[in-house]
Amino acid sequence: MPAPPPPPALPAHVTSAVVRVDAYEHATLGVVIGDGHLVLVPFEAIEVARPGFPHAIVTDASGARHDAGVAATDRASGLALLAVELPITATPMALSPHRLGDDVDLFAIPHAAASGPLDDSAWSFYPVGSLDARGQVHPSCPHVPSSAWPPGAGSPIIDVEGRLVAIMGEGIFASPHPIELSAAVGAPLERLDGSERARRPLIFYGGMTLPFAFAPEGGLWFGLGATLSARVRDVVVLRLDASFTVLVPVASPPPESCGKTCYAGIRGVATPSIGYRQVVGGFGGKRAWPIALTPSIGVALGIQDTSREHGATAYDAATPSRWAQIAPGLTLSLPFGEVRGGVLVPLDDTRSPTIELGLGLVF
Repeated sequence: MPAPPPPPALPAHVTSAVVRVDAYEHATLGVVIGDGHLVLVPFEAIEVARPGFPHAIVTDASGARHDAGVAATDRASGLALLAVELPITATPMALSPHRLGDDVDLFAIPHAAASGPLDDSAWSFYPVGSLDARGQVHPSCPHVPSSAWPPGAGSPIIDVEGRLVAIMGEGIFASPHPIELSAAVGAPLERLDGSERARRPLIFYGGMTLPFAFAPEGGLWFGLGATLSARVRDVVVLRLDASFTVLVPVASPPPESCGKTCYAGIRGVATPSIGYRQVVGGFGGKRAWPIALTPSIGVALGIQDTSREHGATAYDAATPSRWAQIAPGLTLSLPFGEVRGGVLVPLDDTRSPTIELGLGLVF
């Protein structure tokens, strides 16, 4: 096989038009367009409507940081525009007349290089036919290495003249896919007219928890729990926790007392609550990996069965089989996990409060 021809030189201006975008729970690349004040990003990066400013932090190729607000969003096209106060580059990208699949050579920033330095070395060359309309690489094409990566989320896909053919979407639940920008596909940029189409005020999520509970006079309860939550504009948290726990016996039950069941106690609890979420920081200073505190108040509704004979404490054995208690709590939210603490406060003064702790995985 003859040696591949050398790839064309990367246009000198393109790297200065690529930026990193650090939005809440999203990190992506973006492309500077227009007069240099606008940054084109995948819609998912700014999909949730949140109060306050800035909506994202944009870092350019020189390392300078810019506060960015939302200029326009459009779920149908999968695109959004951010606006910054000062122009990022004097050479923003223009649109290409070409489409993916045309017989043209392309450049893009592959997934493997998307988190590295934003310089000319970040770009990869994709010869004619090597990058399809789904953003997938065909290593069988001549002169394409078998280790070639597809473009990363937010990466621009450009022609050899440095004009923008497409931008890669985020692909939260699937592989990133290219969003073509040519007028031949309906001029999607024209839909970014200043409207905020289809941004959603709610974030739904769930999780699994390992709950622990104990009262000063009682025993230790532990088990498994599940959480369903909704965050309203990333501030108000509506939450439902459900758990099933067992009581650690304080003494071994006599063998003759055990029949088909031999537990000290079993308990099921459902706790609806409402809280106020405050983002206090992020891993590495990045809002894409937020750390948040959420104080909350709720009502715990419990049902339980205990056996003094099988090792329950006197306090737990005397607890009613059905109860309702006020449940203030505090949650430390981390990326993909949380630590939650709370207190169950009885509605009368004949019982002592119960302390709750939980470790959770959020998805």
